[in-house]
Amino acid sequence: MTPSLHSSTVIESIQIKNLRGIREGRLNELTPLTVLVGPNSSGKSTILDALLIATSLSLGDAVGRAVRRRTERDADARWLLWRQGDDGPVDLTITNSQKSSRTCRLTWQTEVPESLAEKLAGQRKERPYSSVEATCQGATQGIVAWTAFAADNTYEFAQVPERLPDELRLAPSVRFIDMRGGGMKTPLPTLFTGAVTHGRREEVRELLEAIIPGLRNIEILVNPQGEPVLHLIYPDQSVPVALAGDGIRSMLRLGLELASQGRGLALIEEPEVHQHPRAIQQSAKALIASMRRGMQIVLSTHSLELIDSLLLEATEEDLQFLSTYRLKLNDGVLVSSRFSGDKMAFARGQIEDDLR
Repeated sequence: MTPSLHSSTVIESIQIKNLRGIREGRLNELTPLTVLVGPNSSGKSTILDALLIATSLSLGDAVGRAVRRRTERDADARWLLWRQGDDGPVDLTITNSQKSSRTCRLTWQTEVPESLAEKLAGQRKERPYSSVEATCQGATQGIVAWTAFAADNTYEFAQVPERLPDELRLAPSVRFIDMRGGGMKTPLPTLFTGAVTHGRREEVRELLEAIIPGLRNIEILVNPQGEPVLHLIYPDQSVPVALAGDGIRSMLRLGLELASQGRGLALIEEPEVHQHPRAIQQSAKALIASMRRGMQIVLSTHSLELIDSLLLEATEEDLQFLSTYRLKLNDGVLVSSRFSGDKMAFARGQIEDDLR
């Protein structure tokens, strides 16, 4: 194990009250690589939303993203709260390995700050507008943020103070990676530039070489409109990544999202989406490599193949940094069973029941 992992600060626990389908719940002993499993509507996505909001460096933006990434319904902001807020506000508390904590409260309201309403109106966004007021408090300092939503879940936000106080920075950075196709995605050329900046171009190329015969390189080229486009380079041609198969695009995005980030927290929704078994194996390699260099990863999955691949890629030393949580909800109460890395293989049968 690299020394960087031993010195990394990780989120160790989160307590949730009245967020989406979770009326009450808590997870303890989160590890550098935490896997969330369970049937549909077991709270996996809500836990990722909670971690995003409670750790984000931009509170108002995090609330907006938690709403916007779910595009099933318009005017979705009120659904961020259990029973649409009838049972009270959302309360979230997180603690990291340095024993620093941060408590956040979210309240939905029909009132919208005038400056944010003007921004939405300037974009000709349909009413009704609503807003979520969010506060976060540390030991001595706090912040308040407002996120205003239009009917189509477009949002604008403001935060006071604009810069997050240092005592509320429980993770160096936070990134949400939703592989399911919805939400707000960073353009691939931007991610590739970040990966190259961090010196990880070869790491990404090697991941792809294992599933793309004849691949020589990955490069950013310019299309006739002068726009940057990421290409797969072969001996006799180049092909835009957009024309590659779903599985290749999915694995490439995951690899670039991880390679373009330094230390920090990565929250990943279903990394296995669209991927065939070989691509899943390469994704597991990227996840383990990122954990080893000091990143904390919390992911949800419906793939037993991904869990098997993680265990295959992990060394005996890695296992102490892995954990899996089986989740279910009983009338909004989160029930979880935790398996440490060395117990994950033995618990495979129980995990399989939730994934098949």
